[in-house]
Amino acid sequence: MADASTKVFHGASIAYITSGASAAAAAIVGATIANALTSTNLSSYPRCDLILSGVSTSNTTNAASMNIVIYRRDLDLGGVTTGDDYAPATSNSNKFVGAFNRHTTASSGAFVFTAIDIPLPGGNAGCEFWLQNNFSTNLENAGWALTVIPKTDVGATA
Repeated sequence: MADASTKVFHGASIAYITSGASAAAAAIVGATIANALTSTNLSSYPRCDLILSGVSTSNTTNAASMNIVIYRRDLDLGGVTTGDDYAPATSNSNKFVGAFNRHTTASSGAFVFTAIDIPLPGGNAGCEFWLQNNFSTNLENAGWALTVIPKTDVGATA
């Protein structure tokens, strides 16, 4: 009998940022990129999962501000190398695509966060991810990492 279910196919993980810097509260950071996200390694993937690891915060974060916002900057739109969006900034924080959320009862220490099904630009475009520290305290640990895992759906098989 044929398998009529749709399956999720994950591409190879991309070590996008391998050594991120500490960030002040409310700061938007684009860290040193280890591996660019291009139309080559994003291929035809419509979305991705993001894993943010090695982030440390103190126990003094405010329960009302317990997330790290994710913005996407599209690059090479339409296959044109000069077709880039503007970099996110506090006065230009468009292309919100998700957030990493910290539980209010979490104690201090290093954390691993996941964000599932973050949309990618598709086509011949690449992108960058920028993070905004919405904790009420600084991200204390320089050296955090952001991994991108592209994924798509695979149709039913006969």
